[in-house]
Amino acid sequence: MTEPNASEPERAWYVKTYADKPTVTVDAKWLTNRQGRDFVLFAGLLDAAHRAGLQEIRTLVVQTPHPQNQMTTIVHATAAFPWGSFDGVGDANPENTNRMIAPHAIRMAETRAKARALRDALNVAAVAIEELAETPRDDNEAERHREAARVRTQPSNEPDFVGDPPSARRVSEESIRRAASAAAPPKGPRDQAVEKFDRMRTTAVRMATAGTLDLDDALIAPFPADATVEDVERRMGQLLVLINAALQKKKEGGV
Repeated sequence: MTEPNASEPERAWYVKTYADKPTVTVDAKWLTNRQGRDFVLFAGLLDAAHRAGLQEIRTLVVQTPHPQNQMTTIVHATAAFPWGSFDGVGDANPENTNRMIAPHAIRMAETRAKARALRDALNVAAVAIEELAETPRDDNEAERHREAARVRTQPSNEPDFVGDPPSARRVSEESIRRAASAAAPPKGPRDQAVEKFDRMRTTAVRMATAGTLDLDDALIAPFPADATVEDVERRMGQLLVLINAALQKKKEGGV
């Protein structure tokens, strides 16, 4: 749509910028609902971007994790389309990621940066599920998260081993995990079911990486806070079917 009093060059700019932009929406299968609010999966944004004519995505690590910056990674992303380029910035640290994602902060920061750039380009108002941190259930759990992050980022007086012998360090880390586990309140049936699903999900993702399992991202997405044990077990059953099928295929000489 052009401005009524625009000059010829300005009118041409409006036509080039807006008339050539395709109308592309994110497929509903890539949407998820958490506590009554809709979120989009990064896989859905990427799918819509390719259908819209994505030309390239460039990323740059602006800040690497270090104890002095609370182990925070910052990544800048630029997504180029025929109608323009769009920027996004993503960050990741132990405070805004869950315990499974925290060791992969650089990759998560990159995913978040790309998600924000693609959301701007595609006019998607819904936040990407990957941009969310796991919300602590209560103040005591939040304090445990902060204490765990403080322990991880404290300078260590242990020597830097070059070869195999980081056994002392492994023992130290294991002691910290045991102490944190002992201090934590007993887990309820839902927490136990979620932990069991997390172990199965890790196996499934590894198999998918090896090319033996085709996973739907929605199947392995984090559970909403109000998920029931039945919700967890239902999705666990779906995932177990895929894993068993992949193992059987491999046993019979498949991929």
